[in-house]
Amino acid sequence: MPGLELACHYYTASRHNVGGDFYDVFSLPDGRWAFFLGDVCGHGAPAAALTSLTRYTLRSAAAHDPGPITVLTELNTALLDDPVARYRFATVVFGVLDPDPEQADTFTVTLGTGGHEAPLKIVARAAGDGCDVTEVRAATTGMLVGAVPDAEFAVCRVRLEAGQALLLHTDGLTETAVDDGRFGGEGLVRLLTRARTASAHSIVGSTVARIDEFAPAPKDDIALLALRVPPSSG
Repeated sequence: MPGLELACHYYTASRHNVGGDFYDVFSLPDGRWAFFLGDVCGHGAPAAALTSLTRYTLRSAAAHDPGPITVLTELNTALLDDPVARYRFATVVFGVLDPDPEQADTFTVTLGTGGHEAPLKIVARAAGDGCDVTEVRAATTGMLVGAVPDAEFAVCRVRLEAGQALLLHTDGLTETAVDDGRFGGEGLVRLLTRARTASAHSIVGSTVARIDEFAPAPKDDIALLALRVPPSSG
């Protein structure tokens, strides 16, 4: 994606049972770019089939109208209309990136959420002593996708400037049990706050390193997607 760093990772909880986490990044017909990350309920072949339908529908819907609410609404309809998928649902974050025409190295990200955990905005401190981490959250998280007709989804916008990053993840990360409790959103924020750099690869790398330390190992798949505007060379 021009003007952005990307990094991703997929942690597989089981070699014998297919999970339902997914992500994608793709160009739009108007020259902009879109991305999504999500999780369908269940495991095994039914989850894999639902994941395939979800990814295809998101791409297809975005090709003719990339508005996040419109895209999630079309996915909701597709899942409810499918005779197999109608008994399952998904959580999804869908985003569109718009370069700022008046300021280089700056993007406006429009996010639509359907029942998914909030992405995290990560900004490295100028002093080099860690990062500031905040949730990118609308008034609500939106409703699950594919659960009910006429579902309502949430939308919000975030500005990404040079050196700033966005991390999307599935709940296999935050729901993992560590030290007789959950790793949780608080654990993830603490981890990222200690990072010395906010590059996409370092964000994903430090998160994967923490996942590898979990004991017991996560019981659910984990998907990670990081997007970062590199620091200005000027």
